[in-house]
Amino acid sequence: MQVPSPDPSQPVESQEAWNGQFQWPQPSDLKIVVEHRVAKGDAAEEILRFAKAVKCDLIVMGTHGRTGLRRLLTGSVAEEVLRNATCPVLALKTPSPDSPLAETMPGEAG
Repeated sequence: MQVPSPDPSQPVESQEAWNGQFQWPQPSDLKIVVEHRVAKGDAAEEILRFAKAVKCDLIVMGTHGRTGLRRLLTGSVAEEVLRNATCPVLALKTPSPDSPLAETMPGEAG
């Protein structure tokens, strides 16, 4: 059975085919409203397209913090979003696997 393409204009929770497909991080404070979205395509392009469509005030995203040749060879979604977003972008570096913070990051693989 083929899973239909995601519709980023709708929260993934309202798309039956995508329910249960991912483990979404949840806020510890239930007063914080979080909607999860899924899109298919080039990551930076989809993030920028969605941010523009919903008139985002802020984009928050993680980054591995690669530099030099590794970044040039693999590209950087965060860098492309930082350069092209029409709103502020907060990029947070993912803790390294040997960092004490890495143990508290759910779903992170080293």
